[in-house]
Amino acid sequence: MSAPFLVLPARPQVTTFKQTCSACPSQWEGKLADGRWLYVRYRWGNLRVGIGEDWPTAIMNSSHRPIIDEDLGDDLAGVLTTEEMQLHTMLYLDWSHANQTAFDSISHD
Repeated sequence: MSAPFLVLPARPQVTTFKQTCSACPSQWEGKLADGRWLYVRYRWGNLRVGIGEDWPTAIMNSSHRPIIDEDLGDDLAGVLTTEEMQLHTMLYLDWSHANQTAFDSISHD
């Protein structure tokens, strides 16, 4: 008899993203390969990630249905580099094909 094992779902693949604020909060927005939106926010020492079919839903899901809700620092922490953010989210998001874009290059349309 073989031992039971856990099958993890495929990680959503990030295709494009940009950092929209560098501190208090550090935040990023982007698109996934399946067309959904991604919103990542680090404020008050807490990292949250939301995914949604549209931009407002991704933001709302970061608070109400986050795929990541992790305390990384104290209550005053609000600065995270892109590399640190990717390190803390790599178990949940596939960054291997992601292109970081210029600030104005992603439209919310």
